Amino acid sequence: MELNKKNILRILALAVGIAVLWWIANNIASVGKLITMLFTVLSPLILGLSIAYVLNLIMNPLENLWRKLFEKKEGGKIAPKLRRPVCLLLSFVLVLAAIAAIVFILVPNLVRTVQDMVNIISAYLVDLDVKYDQLRAWLADYSITLPELKPAVDPETGAVTTVGSVLERVQEFLKEKGQLVMDTTINVTTSVVSTVFSSVFNLVMGIAFAIYVLAQKEKLSRHMKRLLYAAFREDRVSNFLAFLHRANASFSGFVQGQVTEAVIIGVLVFIGMSIFRFPFAPVISVLVGVTALIPILGAWIGAVIGALLILPVSFMKAVWFVVFLVILQQLEGNLIYPHVVGRSIGLPGIWVFFAVTVGAGVGGVLGMLLGVPICSIIYNELRAFVHRKDEENAALQAQVVEEDPVSEQKAE
Repeated sequence: MELNKKNILRILALAVGIAVLWWIANNIASVGKLITMLFTVLSPLILGLSIAYVLNLIMNPLENLWRKLFEKKEGGKIAPKLRRPVCLLLSFVLVLAAIAAIVFILVPNLVRTVQDMVNIISAYLVDLDVKYDQLRAWLADYSITLPELKPAVDPETGAVTTVGSVLERVQEFLKEKGQLVMDTTINVTTSVVSTVFSSVFNLVMGIAFAIYVLAQKEKLSRHMKRLLYAAFREDRVSNFLAFLHRANASFSGFVQGQVTEAVIIGVLVFIGMSIFRFPFAPVISVLVGVTALIPILGAWIGAVIGALLILPVSFMKAVWFVVFLVILQQLEGNLIYPHVVGRSIGLPGIWVFFAVTVGAGVGGVLGMLLGVPICSIIYNELRAFVHRKDEENAALQAQVVEEDPVSEQKAE
């Protein structure tokens, strides 16, 4: 290797990289704390960028519609100035309206569902107790004795625990551990208040940052491009920006298609459950729609939870609900999903399953949601790289044949 200036810089960069990796490996705890601290400090900005990205998916179609409706005539100055603030406000209103609709539909029905479930389970336990006594009496005729279900018994005295004794034990505990309980209560209350305040602060700052980013997104994009072109080579920056464009197209297409598909399946589940008179239709349909945001496994998670909710009401209704959802999933997967989501994922089924599984292990529910588009981007980039290399090799081989056709004929 020739020791010119370029190679010396490469060697120095490699040495610095190795030194940094060695330091990280020997100070992994400190690096973890540093990353956590940076994430905590930057969490309002990260949240703001996430909000801005989601709102931009709604704002772009609104701005295109605004141009078609109000900016057809040339020379108008008011409509272009109003386009961004009006469309930004409408985007916020649409998102808040969707959240409010889900909350107002879900919360009252969820409260009602919990009350019904408590009543059903209470009646079910009473009925189970009666049937257990009947079973004991029946088995007693065959000299088989089952244990009797008795109230709680004090292990020291053998006496049946009463409400009074429970209260006395609570009073004794408070006398002995009162200070500890008070300190724990204060610490928990302080922690909860601090967490709530921090979350509200991050949300408010994130929304404010999102508004600024969306209002000035073209200007910020130009500044970022100028900075990149000033710091790096032009071809590398162009390739990086092209990659970001492809990643954004893949990610936004997946998000829009998956949300649309989740809404459709939620509505279909609600209509079907209302027709067949399954209980808890509003709550289960919203639950299936929300979990359907997770590819492959999402709707089945909602189906299992919905069947468990219906099971105390009627075993057969729970079974028929599962049958109904299996049929609906087949229709949705073969008819609706290909047309709504289409090939926006660009990922074979086995890799979708792999992305969901790995994403769940790494980041839980958020990892399941983000795993598929991230894996899709990586898969498409690798496929494009292999395809590009194949074309280069084919072109190189054709050039060799053109330069020396005799040797090619001998090789054949």
